[in-house]
Amino acid sequence: MVAVAPSFFSAEMKKHFGEIWTGVIAFIVFGRYFALQYWCGAIALAHHLAEWVYLGRPLQRLTIAIVLGVFALGLAGGLFVQPRLERLHAIKYGKPELFTGAQKAQAARSLSIWHGISRVSGLISLIGLGVYMWRMGNPPNSPRFVASNTFRS
Repeated sequence: MVAVAPSFFSAEMKKHFGEIWTGVIAFIVFGRYFALQYWCGAIALAHHLAEWVYLGRPLQRLTIAIVLGVFALGLAGGLFVQPRLERLHAIKYGKPELFTGAQKAQAARSLSIWHGISRVSGLISLIGLGVYMWRMGNPPNSPRFVASNTFRS
């Protein structure tokens, strides 16, 4: 999302849809993104727990910490940051008769701060995902052959 998100707010998108609608479109896509992130995090956790239960592999603390950290960032982004961004966007671009100029200015400042927080957390999640994928692709050395009694039912 770090690579795709800036395209929603590009000059070309603003020219075609306007400043207000580019934000609305971005929020719709971000909602789907966070739902996908919830599912992927739950599957990753279930995968590690299944390996632990069925194969008897020990849980690697760093790998579990990375999965839980990225999952927690996704939950915080989708359940806390995203609704706040939507509310601030609605105030900033809302009808002039509903909000005062001071409220709009404060919402614009807060929106830029929270947008920066969102971008940084997305970048941290991307780095965590890269480390996780590297650890999954390069597991620690283990015996080449596993005895048949290692598998549990």
